[in-house]
Amino acid sequence: MKRSYKYLGLLCGVLMIHQTIIACSIFTCSKNGHVLVGANEDEYTSYHNMWFVPATKEKYGAVFFGKNNMQAQAGMNEYGLFFDFAAIPKIELENQKIDFLGMTEILVSCKNVDEALVLLEKHKFAAPASQMLMADASGKSVIVNAETIVPKTGNYQITTNFNICDLKDEKYDCLRYDKIDRTLSGANDISVSLFRDILDDVHQEGSLSTQYSNVYDLKNLKIYINWFHNYRETVTIDLKKELKKGFRIENLGSFFKQKNFAELTFERADKNYFYNLIINKIEKNGVDEGLKLFEQLVNAHPDKADKIKEDLNWVPYSLISKARIAYDNQPFDYYYVSFLNNHRTIWKSKNERLFQSLKILDYIKKNDLTDNDFHFHESLGYINMVLDNKEESIENYEKAIVAAKDGSWEKIRATNTLNKIKNTK
Repeated sequence: MKRSYKYLGLLCGVLMIHQTIIACSIFTCSKNGHVLVGANEDEYTSYHNMWFVPATKEKYGAVFFGKNNMQAQAGMNEYGLFFDFAAIPKIELENQKIDFLGMTEILVSCKNVDEALVLLEKHKFAAPASQMLMADASGKSVIVNAETIVPKTGNYQITTNFNICDLKDEKYDCLRYDKIDRTLSGANDISVSLFRDILDDVHQEGSLSTQYSNVYDLKNLKIYINWFHNYRETVTIDLKKELKKGFRIENLGSFFKQKNFAELTFERADKNYFYNLIINKIEKNGVDEGLKLFEQLVNAHPDKADKIKEDLNWVPYSLISKARIAYDNQPFDYYYVSFLNNHRTIWKSKNERLFQSLKILDYIKKNDLTDNDFHFHESLGYINMVLDNKEESIENYEKAIVAAKDGSWEKIRATNTLNKIKNTK
């Protein structure tokens, strides 16, 4: 029976940091005691992170994959629960009110698909243009979008980039889906190598290119990763071992050998190329070296100086989001909606990345590089809120409210946040 989920998935339209859910191929199969998932992450932009979140007394351990805003695209937890997203044509939603918990919460709170569905029923999500596949170590899986939940009925399930509701009447046109379907329907057994071959067979190149391909072994808690559609080099992640090493954020591409020509060409064509270069430099060598690189890039590319300056204004958002992930595994992006609806509690931290962000914002102000007064003061207000500098936070949120357009989401969000700060002891 068709079930309706009016709100589900990732925030669409309010994410402010360089990320969109793009075309992907995701499939799972359980056969002969094996439970595997294959996933190609296909995007127009490069640079991806992998971060490990160890278990606590209240939360399960997990690994996540995503871009520099640290919004999780996919992940698997210590019990073998998995999720990943694919883009689909937008589904129109009525009476949409966002109460966003986040997919990261599912992996740290749930052991299996059934528990995840119970959690989803308690919260409202907004994902009119995406579709999620969830699977667990028992072999159970579901595909979920804003219209329906479709459980796996055979031994495999696939999602690509059409609404799964169109599958029954064959109202879709996707060669990738058909290729995966033919291979899995004819397979007498499944293996990591078979799944890798399937991912190779349906990978994409060009402006929309497969960034990484993962095979997840949900029973043995291992992930086999191929980078930028190079299926000759595979990195194996043993989740149990990696979680014992503690929390950390890794540049996924750094696990692989020297970049090939195709990857270098794609990377340099990425609209976020300079943004990623600056962030990488800061992560490796600190803020001072990152700002030196910024100046070198502006001087070396005068025709792109405005874009590089704009990118620098976005760098603090990435650093703030990584600080937030380290605190409670919730990306900074969720702030935009949580304070819009006036229900998020204030978190406190002295994470080094927050101080790095302040230093960058100070540099931006001193060199008159601010590209948006509202975002500048909101960033300062937010960082000082987290650092427990109440007066500085209030001062900057008041300036942000003045800079925001009347009636805008930005003004509502900043006003709600300011009220929360003033009422917090």
